[in-house]
Amino acid sequence: MSCVAPPQKLTVVDWVPPAEIEQAAWDELLEENVKRGFVHYPGFCSSKSFSDYLEQIRETDLTGASREEILSFYTNAYNAAAIESILEGNSPSSLLGRYHFFMQKRHAVAGEDITLWDLEHERLRPLNESRIHFAIVCASHSCPALQSTRFRPEILDEQLNLAARQFINDPERNRFYLAERVALISPIFDWYKEDFTAEEASLSQYLALYVDEPDVADALRKDAFEIRFLPYDWSLNGMPPSAQAGCLNPKED
Repeated sequence: MSCVAPPQKLTVVDWVPPAEIEQAAWDELLEENVKRGFVHYPGFCSSKSFSDYLEQIRETDLTGASREEILSFYTNAYNAAAIESILEGNSPSSLLGRYHFFMQKRHAVAGEDITLWDLEHERLRPLNESRIHFAIVCASHSCPALQSTRFRPEILDEQLNLAARQFINDPERNRFYLAERVALISPIFDWYKEDFTAEEASLSQYLALYVDEPDVADALRKDAFEIRFLPYDWSLNGMPPSAQAGCLNPKED
């Protein structure tokens, strides 16, 4: 998009391979502050572990990294960057806020000064993995639930499958009415339809791969549902940060 400035190169002195990123403290922060997708943002405020993790993300060298390492890294980086942006007082809750949150606010990732928009559209989507749409979390209620642990290259396929099943079978985000043959699903499936239908012939057939209810999955495979899209709730997916918790002066959009 012309309104999004392209990523800019950063000066990095000490590059860090993905395998050498210190992940234990980041996992602890997620485990302590993310419960069933609800994020306790004050728990990330003034956290040296979080600051250190962001610095390592800035200095990560992906040269020679495997596809799984790159996918895991950028997914974790996106989620950490979104948290950082919330702590700084940004919010995607309004139209203007979304423009700033996704397209103007820049983050230091793998030696680049880059927006969340480019992280998703220029770094993650070209890897042709539709399930990242259930793993990256933009801090909003209708986003996928933030996981309580990081994504890891050695078990990434299992983690992405779990994220897909959790999202698609969550009645707050997707609802399947078998008797009426109507499916009310997340607009994520509308926004990124080309990613999902690149793997299956239709959205219905893609959904059938992950729906838990056998009768619903069977009807979806037969394209027997009328697909409708739910409204998107851009409200915050957790407890907001505060100056008292040591966060940086939260502000309104």
